[in-house]
Amino acid sequence: MSSIAEALASAIGADRVASDADALNARRYDQWAVKHLRDWRGEAVPAPGWVVRPQSVEDVQKVVHLAAEKRIPLIPFGLGSGVCGGIEPTPDAILLDMSAMNRVRYIDSDDLLASFDAGLGGMEAEEAVAAHGLTIGHWPQSIAISSVGGWVATRASGQFSTAYGNIEDIIHSIEAVLPNGELVTLGKAVRAAMHEICASAGLETGDPMAAKQWIEKRNHVPSWRDMFERGYVADTVEISGRWSEIGAIYDDSIAALNQIPGVINASAHSSHVYRSGINLYFSFAATFEDSAKMEPAYFAGWRAIMEATAKHGGGVAHHHGAGRLRKPYLHHDLGESGVALLRRVKQALDPEGIMNPGNLIPDA
Repeated sequence: MSSIAEALASAIGADRVASDADALNARRYDQWAVKHLRDWRGEAVPAPGWVVRPQSVEDVQKVVHLAAEKRIPLIPFGLGSGVCGGIEPTPDAILLDMSAMNRVRYIDSDDLLASFDAGLGGMEAEEAVAAHGLTIGHWPQSIAISSVGGWVATRASGQFSTAYGNIEDIIHSIEAVLPNGELVTLGKAVRAAMHEICASAGLETGDPMAAKQWIEKRNHVPSWRDMFERGYVADTVEISGRWSEIGAIYDDSIAALNQIPGVINASAHSSHVYRSGINLYFSFAATFEDSAKMEPAYFAGWRAIMEATAKHGGGVAHHHGAGRLRKPYLHHDLGESGVALLRRVKQALDPEGIMNPGNLIPDA
């Protein structure tokens, strides 16, 4: 094991590699409620074998090359805001902590383009363009604790997606390191202005103070552990659907949630609206005196929503990404042939299976 640490140190510098207990324990999980619950209950939550913090694209390539050569699982980690089970390190894995890659590369006010390192915090990126009188237009709930690279990796959506689109509509191009260490750049043209569309539809501008007050207070919420200590387990689950199916998804999901023992709240609202449909953002909470009942209720809640969504033809995800929570349900969105194609793409790009194994591809 020490030979791996030495090889990593030789590749990117000893100060970029951590294998001490404190550093490893700090990267055992992200914001997924289940991992916090298990840790709070005193259960063992595995840590990665090594944590590396690259400072450049070249550093990333060197780490990926080494992982591929030695067939070591490699787990990307942004700022740890994920809630779908995307981070589950094991002692034989390298955790690629992107937080040191946090540069604003450039801001071009003429072409309305900006370039950022993947590990840059979302709010830092927004503040950088705001200094030029601009906005990225991407405002996820987690903007203060998520990274630009994390937005792209999870195909994220923001609170203003109705105006600006999801992250894939905002991106001009992506620089990525493939599992074999090769660097690629993938380009994409930008989105139509929404102000003209809204004006042509007779819509009026809303009171900006409403949005300002909401942005200032929207993250004033208790931590997972605060809720556990009070006997509660809860989560939010976002899905999407066409107008014709969203009502049935809502009704069946709420009914199924209310059948779960311990559930005291089941509700949903829509935060993103599109021409052909909308999303639903479900919330559920359950309370127990016996903490051992929390995790089964948590997974029962997710299962209720996923099954109701799939039954009525909705999309089992919207903007949080897939992770381990959703991978058993991807065949409802992609079809069995689509899942088979995803496996073939994964095999072609990552033949050694080192990139965050077990996170996305449904179990065979």
